[in-house]
Amino acid sequence: ARVRGMTDTGNLLTDPLSGRSVAICELDAVMDIFPAELFVFLKCGNSFSSAIPAEHASRLRFIPAKGAIASKTSLLCAVLPDSVHVICDGKSSETDVLIAPVAYKLSAGESRALLPPGIIQ
Repeated sequence: ARVRGMTDTGNLLTDPLSGRSVAICELDAVMDIFPAELFVFLKCGNSFSSAIPAEHASRLRFIPAKGAIASKTSLLCAVLPDSVHVICDGKSSETDVLIAPVAYKLSAGESRALLPPGIIQ
């Protein structure tokens, strides 16, 4: 999936266990990369339950959220992707980041992802 994003200096979300940064993106922008049952789970937002698909559970991380995003939820479900490449000024670099898909629009512009600071080198 290709998603246009922007750096959000207020996005200081990290996985409490691994310390990985978290990029937030609109679920609809990445829905094609998830199996149907995982997409349904992620679309439920913060109503987490035992409905986590067992075969995907090891790739999910629950991230405490504060600030502007917390008005929607205080716990984000993030996915550990196979890989994430950031393309800026024609240069691609791989980065170690979790992806937290959210079921709502993030901005009024073209950006569909909020990247953590420092992800673009």
